Amino acid sequence: MKNKFYAVVTKCGHVVNGKYREVTFPINADSGKEAAEIARWIPRVKHHKKGAIINVAEISYDYYMELLEINNNDPYLQCKNI
Repeated sequence: MKNKFYAVVTKCGHVVNGKYREVTFPINADSGKEAAEIARWIPRVKHHKKGAIINVAEISYDYYMELLEINNNDPYLQCKNI
């Protein structure tokens, strides 16, 4: 397990170029730059867009666990369609 916890706000969606849904992913990484790189390649994130990462902020372990729970209960992130 890495030392720090980050909340990375990303642009998600693959429908239209200008439309997206903001999703905050909890990431465990050594630096904010590493956290942003990990988040960029999570499924549903607009991988190849320059502005795919909106914000990166260091967070506490408790908030990290809260974000995990929120994302685990989000139907958009749990969809397994190809």
